[in-house]
Amino acid sequence: MAANTGSTNNGKRNYYNVSYGKISTKQKEVPQDFTEIAEADLKSKVQAVEQVDLRKKYVNKATGDYPFTVFYDSLTGVIQSQEKHENDNGTNLNLTVLDSDGDTSILQVKFYSKYAENLLNRLLNVDTTKEFTFMPYAIPNEFEINGKKIKAYTQGISLKTSEGKVEPRFKNDDPKLPPTEQIKVQGKETTSRDKRLDFLYTQFANHFQPSTEVPAPQPKAEAQVQNAVPPQTPEQAFPTAGELKTEADFQPLPF
Repeated sequence: MAANTGSTNNGKRNYYNVSYGKISTKQKEVPQDFTEIAEADLKSKVQAVEQVDLRKKYVNKATGDYPFTVFYDSLTGVIQSQEKHENDNGTNLNLTVLDSDGDTSILQVKFYSKYAENLLNRLLNVDTTKEFTFMPYAIPNEFEINGKKIKAYTQGISLKTSEGKVEPRFKNDDPKLPPTEQIKVQGKETTSRDKRLDFLYTQFANHFQPSTEVPAPQPKAEAQVQNAVPPQTPEQAFPTAGELKTEADFQPLPF
């Protein structure tokens, strides 16, 4: 149950994304007690930078073998490997996580995003062989840049170990941390965090040590097995062009 779904997959491989402040995955069936949120409503709220409640929610794409994009609060396990992966849709940070059921999960985060920046910054401040709980968040906020007030999401991935919450290694005003830059893309001003992410990833690549331990198994209710996330290929699991996008695709982040 790599993501905290209440399911057991017993050695299978799962694929997860980070979107809208949640762990998301594509599934063949809707988990028990989950309710639908219309994709149009979700996009409308995100474009308006509103708080979106996706607890026990799913979006029905109504296409393909895995039509349901399902949202979960967290993922727990130990990191076995990491990679900076480039594909036709951009660059991603991929973490391979082994959970207490023996399932392998691939957590994909857009590399040049606030999520990846926040996660890498926290991982730099902790022994990476520990068991982690990853909990994404997206909080509506208002910022002022060059005298102009802009609404945008404060995004990140909270990280917890058995000792408690992991804080970031670098504060935003740390002189060692490269600043973000305001640039224009197709005439529209947006924030570039390329230099900052490249710096953090270089630090992380040197800092990272994979875990060789298997997390202690946790008791699970037999009735929860029906919620199991089906095994998927990367193409099935991760959105491609024209599919459900994250809030970063609709709202430039000024911070």
